[in-house]
Amino acid sequence: MFDRSGSMAGDPIKYAKAALLSGLNMLGEQDSFTVVAFDHEQLWWTDRLIAATPDNKVSCMHWVNNDLSSRGTTDIKSPLQRALKLLSGAAGLPLVFMLTDGCVDDEREICQMAESTIASHGQDVDPNNIVVMTDGSTVTAVNPQQPVPQQPGLSPRVYTFGIGPYCNHY
Repeated sequence: MFDRSGSMAGDPIKYAKAALLSGLNMLGEQDSFTVVAFDHEQLWWTDRLIAATPDNKVSCMHWVNNDLSSRGTTDIKSPLQRALKLLSGAAGLPLVFMLTDGCVDDEREICQMAESTIASHGQDVDPNNIVVMTDGSTVTAVNPQQPVPQQPGLSPRVYTFGIGPYCNHY
């Protein structure tokens, strides 16, 4: 998930693009992926998960470099809901990586929605497994348990990488 809202203008969007491109380079051919760029609207690179073939990764990298610029306001909740739904039934360990400056007013509602969605995958979310660390950047992991490779029906994990000066408080 890639935050392209207006508050990401300048260095934050440049750093977020670099992080996304680096992440795309790390995908193996056994992986599946898609990317959503969000502000007050959602722009999906593909509407489904696709194989991380070299051609697909290069195509997505071109999309990131050429089609994404900062604009609009920030709605994290809607694309996160759609991403979690897209991952339901996915093989392997379903992961969501979010690149954002965290400039939102509804972080409590976003976290509660993520908790209830993840819990509905058959595994309760233990509040002790929700970690938020701040040390100049924000990293949030929802339900970070040790992955069990190739086990079907795993609950999604959501990781947020904060870029810029904003910090959520929930």
